[in-house]
Amino acid sequence: MAKMSEEVKKAITEIRPGLIATANKAGKPNVSPKGSFRVLDDEHVIFADIFSPRTTANLHRLPGTCPVYFQVRYLNLSVSS
Repeated sequence: MAKMSEEVKKAITEIRPGLIATANKAGKPNVSPKGSFRVLDDEHVIFADIFSPRTTANLHRLPGTCPVYFQVRYLNLSVSS
């Protein structure tokens, strides 16, 4: 299993919420926000299962997942007339 870099672990720790993407047996995607993502060790993350029946069912059938983290930066633009 691949180990997470320090940069990835930092993003998981600092950015909220993260998204988890799974798919059912038919391939239909399910994306769910998770504010509870935490780094368990260099190879595993955990999150609270708080009313996520499709995510949980998908993970039981197919344990592959894609966690997504991104940081939005806002620009403070002012317009002069």
